[in-house]
Amino acid sequence: MATSTTATALNPANAMTMAPVLTENRKQVVRIWQRVFGSMPIDLRKIGATNNDVFAIRHRGEDFFLKLATIGQQQLLDIELRVIKFLHRNKLPAPEIVSSSIEPVERSWMVLRHAGFPVASVIHKRPDLLRGAGSLLAVYHQADTFGLQKALLSGAVDRRRSFRDRLNRLVTRAMQIAGTGLLEKSLISKVVRCLENYQPSGTPVLCHGEFSLPHVLAGKHGVTTAVDWPYCEPLPAAADIALIEIFCRLRDLNFLDFLDGYGRSASSYFADPDRIPMLMAHIVRQLVPGRRNFEACRNVLNEFADRI
Repeated sequence: MATSTTATALNPANAMTMAPVLTENRKQVVRIWQRVFGSMPIDLRKIGATNNDVFAIRHRGEDFFLKLATIGQQQLLDIELRVIKFLHRNKLPAPEIVSSSIEPVERSWMVLRHAGFPVASVIHKRPDLLRGAGSLLAVYHQADTFGLQKALLSGAVDRRRSFRDRLNRLVTRAMQIAGTGLLEKSLISKVVRCLENYQPSGTPVLCHGEFSLPHVLAGKHGVTTAVDWPYCEPLPAAADIALIEIFCRLRDLNFLDFLDGYGRSASSYFADPDRIPMLMAHIVRQLVPGRRNFEACRNVLNEFADRI
């Protein structure tokens, strides 16, 4: 891509802010951008609420996606880079890697090119995007997972990210919540047993691991790709679908539209033996006392209490 040698500061009047952006992080984004493309005006906005600082950048009519990671998060950024390269090699929908650095510096970073915006920001105006997200996930799930493990394990990957270890940490969290008295101990006991005894039964597919609508990108013509892949690994399809089900339940969206796009009948999914344990895992992750959606998460747990 062509770069400009003209030193031009970020114009605050052009900045699009979707969430508060810390001044120091904004400066860091501008420094990285100038290192990659040279000094030039950009539109900048923070998107999502992930562990990393995530920014959308528009330059010369193109949209880019920039992630900043602290030293402790560099392995997650490394994993995401490996997965995106794997997607490209297998001709699956993926953003283009423009530039990246995972060197042991104060901040590691990655710049991706994408066309569009997070689906979650416009889903109520564009209900077709929910079907599009389902179709996109079906493409990933139908892909051959051969080589995925090699791509994930070819670097110094922290195995604490494995699915079983994440389940064990969720069990610990559930037991901590039980000690607060905010949920019935009998209910938490059912959830803990469900997670402790769960053994995936479905055929492993290429699971995103964090497939929620803020991580799905779309343009004028519909859904294009997904980002935020650090927790990708071969798992039953319900691991991804259950997270979207929870997302829809908590936001009054029509989950059946997603299943329609995915190409799976409601009766088939609802009878999937992997569904309930995956739902419980995703709910426990979001069940944080004091968080705004705590009551809604508790209601979902109570709804499934007799089926755990």
